[in-house]
Amino acid sequence: MKRIQSILREYWGFETFRPFQREAVEAILSGRDSLVVLPTGGGKSLCYQAPALALDRLAIVVSPLISLMKDQVDALRQRGIPAHCVNSAQSPEEQRKVLSDLASGRIRLLYVVPERLTQAHFLELLHARGPAYFVVDEAHCISMWGHDFRPSYRALRCLREQFPQARIHAYTATATLRVQDDIVRSLCLEEPRVLTGSFDRPNLTYRFVPRTNLHEQLRVIAARHRGQSGILYCIRRTDVEQLAAFLKRAGYTALPYHAGLAADVRRRNQERFLREDAAIVVATVAFGMGIDKPDVRFVVHAAMPQSLEHYQQESGRAGRDGLPADCYLLHGEADREIWCAIQGDQEPALREISDAKLDAMAAACGGGICRRRAILDYFGERYPAKRCGACDICLDRAGDAAPEPGPDAVLALLGAIETPTPPLADDTGDWDEALFEKLRRIRRDEARNRALPAYRIFGDATLHDMVRRKPVDKAAFARVEGVGKQKCRDYWRVFCTAIREHLHDAGLALPEGPKGRSVPAGRTSSPDIQPAGATARALFEQDTSLEDVCRQLGRSERWVVGELEDFLRDTGRVTPYPWVDDETFARVREAAGQVIGTRVKSIRQYAGDDLGETDIRLCLACLRTA
Repeated sequence: MKRIQSILREYWGFETFRPFQREAVEAILSGRDSLVVLPTGGGKSLCYQAPALALDRLAIVVSPLISLMKDQVDALRQRGIPAHCVNSAQSPEEQRKVLSDLASGRIRLLYVVPERLTQAHFLELLHARGPAYFVVDEAHCISMWGHDFRPSYRALRCLREQFPQARIHAYTATATLRVQDDIVRSLCLEEPRVLTGSFDRPNLTYRFVPRTNLHEQLRVIAARHRGQSGILYCIRRTDVEQLAAFLKRAGYTALPYHAGLAADVRRRNQERFLREDAAIVVATVAFGMGIDKPDVRFVVHAAMPQSLEHYQQESGRAGRDGLPADCYLLHGEADREIWCAIQGDQEPALREISDAKLDAMAAACGGGICRRRAILDYFGERYPAKRCGACDICLDRAGDAAPEPGPDAVLALLGAIETPTPPLADDTGDWDEALFEKLRRIRRDEARNRALPAYRIFGDATLHDMVRRKPVDKAAFARVEGVGKQKCRDYWRVFCTAIREHLHDAGLALPEGPKGRSVPAGRTSSPDIQPAGATARALFEQDTSLEDVCRQLGRSERWVVGELEDFLRDTGRVTPYPWVDDETFARVREAAGQVIGTRVKSIRQYAGDDLGETDIRLCLACLRTA
């Protein structure tokens, strides 16, 4: 395990395992089959990714969706891990390249869809390489009692016959005891190590409330979470379109997503949701699996879900970073009948299962017990306390016999509880919100320049640790939770520079070290000296050039450009003149209307390589304001 500990630190930037991760890794390294059930956000992927590096052998990961496997592979490669996927969306040349790397032994993790494992040529390649183990991700898909049954998963029982020496490991976030038994039997797991973590998500607050005035209820919820990412689930496509339009009229970035939309529209909306910090996706259950966005701060169900498995999976997409998040379920009497009509053409065996799941979901909505206890009871887990302190029952009702709230009381219930203070505080005192926002802006800019979702740079939890530690050199930055060797190499300069400048502006002490001398703690002695940010804004008001602002303040161009971007947005400027000429602004504006997203790279590809990054960034700051 010493080797695994080193890998954990080097590639993921973590010093310790989360609950059950060590046991799951040990099961793989010891050559034993396993079934691992960990909640969404519990760190399942690391359990089967790290052993491939420790064993220095090939591991095959079976995944149900191309988008899911691509997301995983992108994240691994960004950490410097040799991972690939092979799927039908790739060109023949791309597939040949992956298979060539497979044959030459250059791949440690290869992601495939289940159908690929029935192809004779691919099986021949795998037999030649001799995989150390197979991972069946989203393993609940193999069971009719699972909430997302997929017949293609049934064919995976061939793995035991085809590769008797390789071990098989099944992973899922949501599985009742009955589904777990079905997984073990269907995959022919041999005396597996069964690891079942708690289904409890302590960072989530649950509110199940009657649906009264849906638009007004959504308005209250959206206002409480303005500036944050969220998901709104609906049963029907028409509801998706109507509620997305309503939220847009109310001033929110609301993106519809359902199977009836064109594929390019769905893809574009999903990409925007993944890349933007304050987008709300309004979707049917067609949206969700494979969405690895850790900073979703709220999930709303505009109607009752099909089952508690669906609810656990869908609500679990909130707060994957471990920070507080809210889950709202707005239910009505007609919801069950709608689902019954949708599921009416199922074969009798499946229909019986679906009806039983609907009954359990309806009972959870109508019951007067703690919501967390109701969810955990369903999955066979006992919650030790009578009240959790983080659901509508425990927080907002005086007793078990509380009356059903009327429309006004429901709205009050939704808005009654404050958005909590940041869970991590700086060691020296209060939480530094200004520094956190600066780091978020840097993360956003780095993500746009690299055409990546912001969370692929760093998640909010890592930014919180930066605020707490305030690293100002490479060695200190490497110790931040969630950084790792590759990301330290890629990002330490830009983040450490911002932290040093922030501490300097605030008159706070820099840590002692070779990269800089210590300065006195507290504010600067002269009350007449303004923070550099305020001085920069005063100079921008006078249309001072970037070069002159850099010279007068002694700051880098990157810092000054960032301050100017904020100035343009905050003051509502509709053009970046005089810092950018009108012709350049017109070119960027035209390009922004044609490309997907508003990334510097995309704008430059459309409008011309002669455009500078700074000019594009300043133009985009005005276009987002307009």
